[in-house]
Amino acid sequence: MRESDPETYDAVLTEAAAVKNGKGVAWRIEKPGIEPSLLFGTVHISDPRILQVPTPIFEAFDHIDTLIVELKEIANPGAMTLELFKYPELYTLQEKRLDQILRPEETEMLATALRQRGLTMGLLARMRPWFIYMSMQSSECEAKRRAAGQHVLDQAAALKALENGIELVGIETFREQMETLASVSDESMLWGLMDLFAVPYTFDDQTETLIQLYESSDTGMILALASALARDKKPLHEFLEKVVFERNRRMTSRALPYLEKGNVMIAVGALHLPGEEGLVELFRTHGFTVTVIE
Repeated sequence: MRESDPETYDAVLTEAAAVKNGKGVAWRIEKPGIEPSLLFGTVHISDPRILQVPTPIFEAFDHIDTLIVELKEIANPGAMTLELFKYPELYTLQEKRLDQILRPEETEMLATALRQRGLTMGLLARMRPWFIYMSMQSSECEAKRRAAGQHVLDQAAALKALENGIELVGIETFREQMETLASVSDESMLWGLMDLFAVPYTFDDQTETLIQLYESSDTGMILALASALARDKKPLHEFLEKVVFERNRRMTSRALPYLEKGNVMIAVGALHLPGEEGLVELFRTHGFTVTVIE
């Protein structure tokens, strides 16, 4: 982008610089009279570079009492699969198939992308757009690592907590997370799905960029880049409101009792941290001092 579209690149830099708390994946949460806690932004990727967590986060596993993750079931993917089967109404289309909704050229684009991941349109034609969209948010390399049994960062943290005898807490239930994703309109998710193929960058390019931005703790840039790559900002805003901001408010209310006790680590997706409605700022509104570590 910097070489081929410098105008957009400069706009991304400007937008990223304006994101509040847009630099940092590890934060210390403090309040007088309470043991400090930690907030850690993760990425749901198994790349070895991602698993090299900041030293304060790694060392925290020697003394924290509780680890809060998005889903407790992350420590047992088999349990997550079983949970998924319980709620077909949330991820399947009830009337038309996807290939009856999309234009022929869009159907072929999607079918080609699915084939590259060992999937077929016939297998997923009854799936709601959000399910396919979330299923495709990884590169070919990432898919191979997961197939080989390698852990994404959140899962590695959860397993380490259990290994160390640390209480593991899910800040939301699997059904709640599913219902949140299902609440985004099919129209918006279809538009987002097609955006994946409209940008002039491969999935590998995008994943590599995400990894490098995460390594530099630049969560604001991740948000700004997502905005720049969206052809229509309205579907993106709906997605962010429902999947990020609404969940931030829920996460905050549920995390507060643990933070009041102290000595807890909260490890959730890095996009939940930055911005006016991010966890960093929300915790501050409840009287906590939140400062960046890394």
